[in-house]
Amino acid sequence: MYQKAKVKKMIKNIEQIFEERFGKAQIRVMSPGRINLIGEHTDYNDGFVLPATINLGKLMYASHEGLRDLFEVSCTELDTLVELANNTDGLLGVRMMGGDFGGCTINIVKKNAMAQFEKIICENYKTPAGQPPRIIKCNIEEGTHTIFP
Repeated sequence: MYQKAKVKKMIKNIEQIFEERFGKAQIRVMSPGRINLIGEHTDYNDGFVLPATINLGKLMYASHEGLRDLFEVSCTELDTLVELANNTDGLLGVRMMGGDFGGCTINIVKKNAMAQFEKIICENYKTPAGQPPRIIKCNIEEGTHTIFP
């Protein structure tokens, strides 16, 4: 459910982040479209398309804020994990995944920061049953490619 006060607050936060990074905007345009994770703008109004460059980490965190505040599908445990992760060095992006059934977070962490990331998360978060969180590591590969001729 969209709530006007929450939407206004989110817009104000976006404006503040923009101003801190780029200075005062000369013009603000809102369009009936969306920006996908890879940064292209999809126009739903048969008009011009505006290419966009967005920092993936900021986009992931903004996506989490939207899921938490606008759609209200997060929970205290996921919000805690996102905030802990967001305050660690070497984190490139974090957001919740799979809400409605407990879910998990996805964290993009620099390799050289992984040990410290794990330490901070495990020392500062326990599951409702008192257990440390389960961290599943995976590596980003080079994308679709031939692995054998």
